[in-house]
Amino acid sequence: MSRLDLVDRLMELQIVDERETEVKRWLTYDDKVAILDAVEKHGRGSLGNVTKGGIAFYSRDLGQAVGHDSDFLEKVFLSPKTHPRSILMKYTGPAKILLIWADHSFPNSAIPAIDSYSPFKDRAKHLSPDTAEAKRSVIYGSSFTATIQFRTPLHILEQHGRIEHCNHAKLPALIKEAWEGIWTPETKSFRDLGIDINDFSPGTMASEIGPIDSDGGDLLRFLILIRRIARSDTDLREKLELMKAASCLYGSGGHAFEEFMRRWGGPAVVLSRLT
Repeated sequence: MSRLDLVDRLMELQIVDERETEVKRWLTYDDKVAILDAVEKHGRGSLGNVTKGGIAFYSRDLGQAVGHDSDFLEKVFLSPKTHPRSILMKYTGPAKILLIWADHSFPNSAIPAIDSYSPFKDRAKHLSPDTAEAKRSVIYGSSFTATIQFRTPLHILEQHGRIEHCNHAKLPALIKEAWEGIWTPETKSFRDLGIDINDFSPGTMASEIGPIDSDGGDLLRFLILIRRIARSDTDLREKLELMKAASCLYGSGGHAFEEFMRRWGGPAVVLSRLT
């Protein structure tokens, strides 16, 4: 399977969600706030175009908005009525970790790397704390940490790092068994607390293979990838071919997926354990 065939097949089967260039063009919470502030201060006609990553998403001359955030831009610039900011800032992005096909090759590999996009910090900015007391608290919310192991279900792996602004009793029931993951308090950044210093490094977390980056790193990307291959809508023969192809990939953190695949017995064994 050639590199281009692999990219197309992984995208077609929704094993890989997006390309890096596309994700970089999405408007973040802060981008949307900046647009709304400019419009409120100077009016709708103050912005001729809205661009990001060299691509225009809104053109005043053409009178149209395109792309991932077209609905937001249409409401801001093209709607005949004015919408309250609470409506405009409603979160409409992904609700799970996405696998991203990187637009650059990793050193020592002719095949672009598999990266990931976690939407949860940007999603959390769209969510308001549910009480006035929570707004004053040092605690920002609760963060979900998945158990990064081979046996962990896909839907739990995809929720690693999720942040919620609610008390413990209202947290979503993501797990069925205690070993699968845990909710822990998430504190505000120093700057959110009015202290002008950088936050501490995110550090590491435990996993089945030892310490890994706290965001799950390449191991999380690998585990999501192989589980999506196993559950994909294709026959066993092609799933095995995709598992073999996955062994040739790198994670954006620099780890060869072949090392992970060998640890659990190789493509055929991994597939048999997941199907």
